[in-house]
Parts: sequence; structure tokens; C-alpha cells
Amino acid sequence: MIKKLVLHFDLNRTIVMSDVAGGRSMENTLNYLLSECTYGRVDGNQWVCVSKEPSLAPPAPSLVTYKKFVDDMYPYNSMAVGAMEDVKAFNKSQKKQRTALQSAFTSGPGLPVAPSYNHVLDCLHFPEGPTRDAAKEAARSLGDSGLKDAWSAGRYYLLPSFLHFLVYMAETSSDAIELSVVFRTFGEDITEVAKELDFLCNGTHPLFPGKTLPESMRLQPPYATFYRNGFDAQGTALALNTLQKVPFNADTTPESFYPADVSIVRGFAAIKQTLAATLTKARRVTAIRDYWEWWSAHAEHAEYGKLLLVTPGEGPATVFFDDHIEAAEAHIVDVRDAATGDVVPFAVAKDTYLKRVEPYYAITDPQYYIAQVALARAQV
Repeated sequence: MIKKLVLHFDLNRTIVMSDVAGGRSMENTLNYLLSECTYGRVDGNQWVCVSKEPSLAPPAPSLVTYKKFVDDMYPYNSMAVGAMEDVKAFNKSQKKQRTALQSAFTSGPGLPVAPSYNHVLDCLHFPEGPTRDAAKEAARSLGDSGLKDAWSAGRYYLLPSFLHFLVYMAETSSDAIELSVVFRTFGEDITEVAKELDFLCNGTHPLFPGKTLPESMRLQPPYATFYRNGFDAQGTALALNTLQKVPFNADTTPESFYPADVSIVRGFAAIKQTLAATLTKARRVTAIRDYWEWWSAHAEHAEYGKLLLVTPGEGPATVFFDDHIEAAEAHIVDVRDAATGDVVPFAVAKDTYLKRVEPYYAITDPQYYIAQVALARAQV
């Protein structure tokens, strides 16, 4: 019997090195990701770099990353301490401060690891010669988009490690474990990912000319969009056949907001069943737009983030890959028992349903995602 493994992939800073939703350019994003894996000591209100190069673990236990230093300097509030609009305004201001400092990391306190920035930037470009020329030529056929901007400059849009994974996924389709992919984003970049997958399915991708992915891996509508205005199952709705969001805190409901061709699914169990029915042998990829406003208004706490519905006890039938998952908390992924609605404790979820992505290694190691998915497959 063939087992199924559904892989959810965040887009920004996980498989795409830009963060339009978060207000960062690709260059700023690289500074941010280096601030996540470069350690230093805190001296009063200053952070002093100690690392010589990026690393997953601190060179000494007392050291902290620059990202953590800045986050602690500009903490968020939650709705528990203020009215919703006040909290949103405060957190927006705090995030602006965080983004400004972290985005300038290697030209400031992170100057000692600036050579790593140049290495990462090199890895984000197509190989010089015919491959890069093909990317630039393909960009001429595209409308204005992040994909066009990247390829016009000879840069990857989807990371090469993820592109290699997609080829791996296609080539292992007859294995005992059937892989499916769900793209997850707060932003408006799903259609750009779909366009790059078109190149792969048409055999015209600059990195894999002549290699054709199956039609089942073409990303195409209908897509779905979450709306959340409550903690429990009835406070969550999935709108099918749209990427448009219901305005936050609006005096309306998804049922009244969307046109007749958009179906609304409510309840965790029903949403889980709907997603399972969407992914078939003929359609192995899909995409969901998540509801950033709900997460932001609650100080970016995990239980208000991107919803991942699971059935505890059945093994890791689904895994979420996201760079925002932290060592001690899920932060951005809300893992719920689909039957009970209970939050799955991070101590349980982290070893089964969640996988923190390390962007530095996702960029610099072409086999990164193949290796990570192989580990997930081994647990099924």
C-alpha cells in the first residue's frame, strides 16, 4: 500500500530568497538570514560579533545571534495588553525597527562575516555562461514580477536546492511513499511560483533544459485562502477558488464577502478533509494563502499562525518546512489536532510535523531539501 506524505513549504526565505510580504528585498533578506546564524556577545546596549562564519550553534553558550538581540530590543505586544488596532500599529512600528537593523547587518555589526554574504550571493546566481544566458532570455517572455526581476539579473527565484528536490520528487513518484507539496505564503507570490513550475513542466527551465516534470506537478488554480478571526475551529474558514483575502476585522464574513464561485469550508476536520481531497495522483501540488493579519495582531505567536492540521498517532503524514520555526517554539505554524482542535505541544510537533529550514544551508547546499525530505520519508 502506498503511503502519502504531504510537504508544506513556506515561500519567503524558505524556498524563495526575497520577502515581499515582510518588506525586504533579496539583498536585505540575505542580511537577515546571516543575522540568524551569526553569534556575538551583548555589551550593554551593543552587540559585538564573535563568529567568524555562520553556524547553527553558538561558538560559546553565552553568545546570542544578532537577530535575537534586535528582537529583544524591539519586542512585540499582543492583544492581551491592548486594543487590536493599537497592537497592530505598535507591532508595525517595532517590526520596521527590526527590519532596518537586521537588513543592514553585514554593513554594520556583522561586518566580520561579510565574506559569507558574498558567498551566498554567488550561490543565488545561475552558473555563468549558457545557463545564465538562458535565464535572462527566458525573462524577456515574462510580465513584471519577482521571477522576471530575478532571472533578468541572472539570479534564481526558486532556490536551486528546491528545484533539485522537485526533480527528485518527480523521479521517485513510483516509490512506496507518494509525495505531495502545498505552497504556503502570507503574500501574493503564488502565481510567480506557478510560472516557474510551468517552465519545469514544459521542459524549458534554464537549469534543466529538456527535462520535463509531469503534469501532476504543474501548479494551477483553484487555490485557497485562509481567514481567521477566532481561536477555535469555527473561527477558521478556508475559501476555495480564490487568493483574495477578507479584510481584517471587517464587518463582514467570508460567506458574504466572496462571490458565488468561491466555496467556504469551516471547521478543522472539514478543512483537513478538503485539502486531502485536493491532492491526488493527478494533482500533487497546490497552494494556500495564509492570514497574516491574525498572526500579526497576536504578536506573531504560533497558535495564531499558519494552520497545520494533523491526526496525532498516525505518524508524520504531513511536515511543514519554514525558516521561522524556532528552536524553542513553532512561532509561525499553528499545529492542531484536526479532530479535537487542541494545539499540539511544540515538544511533540517539532520532531514529527515541523522542520525549521536553515536558509544559509538551503542556499549553499544544492542537496539540502532532498536530504531533509529523505529524513522525513524515513519516519513514515
